[in-house]
Amino acid sequence: NEAFLLSLTETKLGKYSEAINVIEVKFGKNPKRENLKFALGLAYYKMGDWQKANFYFKQSKNPAISDKDFMKFIENF
Repeated sequence: NEAFLLSLTETKLGKYSEAINVIEVKFGKNPKRENLKFALGLAYYKMGDWQKANFYFKQSKNPAISDKDFMKFIENF
């Protein structure tokens, strides 16, 4: 999905508000797709808003992945 990739790119560039807007403008504040929820969570996490990040991460995290491995991936992004 174009919005997902663009959001991740914006997050990687430190443009967190833009990363969030890419998704929220087209899909709303709570999109149905898990990858978009993940992208929102990542942007909020990088902004330092753990409460909002956690809201999206809980909905998008694969239960087969340990919390430790998930956070390790997030921190290394």
